[in-house]
Amino acid sequence: MNIRLAAAACLVLFASGCACQSASPDGAAVTMPPTADVPAVTHTVSAESEILFSGRYTISGAEETLSGGSYDSLTPGEAAILLVSGRLDGTELHIDKTGDLEEAESPGQNAAVIVADGSALRLQQVLLTTNGRGAIGVFCTGDLSGAALTGGMIATSGTGSAAVAAANGASLSLDDLELLTDSTDSPCLLLSSGAQATATGLTVRAVESYALELADGSAVWNGGTLDGGVCLSGTASLAAEAGRLQSSGEHALFTVQDGAPSVSLTGVLLVLPQSGRLLHLRSGTLTLSGDHQAFSGELVCEQGSALRLRLSSNSTFTGRLSNENYMDITLALDATSRWFVTGDSYLEALEEGEGVLQNIESNGFNVYYNSENEANAWLNSQPYALPGGGYLSPLI
Repeated sequence: MNIRLAAAACLVLFASGCACQSASPDGAAVTMPPTADVPAVTHTVSAESEILFSGRYTISGAEETLSGGSYDSLTPGEAAILLVSGRLDGTELHIDKTGDLEEAESPGQNAAVIVADGSALRLQQVLLTTNGRGAIGVFCTGDLSGAALTGGMIATSGTGSAAVAAANGASLSLDDLELLTDSTDSPCLLLSSGAQATATGLTVRAVESYALELADGSAVWNGGTLDGGVCLSGTASLAAEAGRLQSSGEHALFTVQDGAPSVSLTGVLLVLPQSGRLLHLRSGTLTLSGDHQAFSGELVCEQGSALRLRLSSNSTFTGRLSNENYMDITLALDATSRWFVTGDSYLEALEEGEGVLQNIESNGFNVYYNSENEANAWLNSQPYALPGGGYLSPLI
């Protein structure tokens, strides 16, 4: 089902219970001030960069509490709600944004809700929909800006329309929230330029994009379900515990574009796409760590990239670590973790550790290592028999 239609159906049910309508004493719905009455606001990203934000309903240097009501904008480049050095506490709001913005100075200029210049947003049980190019659901920007979203749903339709995005050091707290996107370049959660988020109990699905995109951003994921895979770049970091991460699309469950990102997983259920790819490492160096974690699937590491795989506390990897000797893969196993080999593999380095050779279940396959790498000096350029009939042998 088209996400926007699904969101509209939910809106009918939601509104029928008066959850999204705030009545004045005479029963009239909350009305918005006319667009012409609201001036545009300049937001300074840095000393060299300023962005012009505009909002139909603007809170500047003030605190407001809203319960129920509908807030919308049909004008490209205009938010339904704009916070500038302000604070908003909203409950059961219905927010809708339409209009295409073809060119934007900032990815947030056409967002439904903009949180800027040290503002604080708190929304509970929101129903937010957008349909337009660049129509992000909630956009939060700036070191001192933050948004806490609990319950409800955010659904977007339109290229470049993330459900929730944060940039320039902003912080997010997301709890029991449903995020849906159905267009290209529209992650459910986008964190960039030092932004950070804590997500607990989310239901996230991206039809044509990565569900989670971290570009020099960091996320802590606690439980919940994510469908659409994860894309990382720069200094991005993801720490996930429990819950389910999957990719129903064509791309790998984890994709690394560049930089030196890190992923740490603890007890997460990983569901691979039909391609069977766990990881596509296009460039850069990824540190992938598991604690009480089961990994499996194909690893695609393009030339010039590097993978550091660290398994601890009864973690396992089932698969071939690499089938090309140019792949730069380093493996670290603690005494409780195992690698179940499913094909001849090549390692740039195998870190020394207690019982590490006995924890490689070869299943009759051979593992080759670079004897010229100083990290492998402990192996003395010698071959070693592995459990299951295979061998660990020097390649050079």
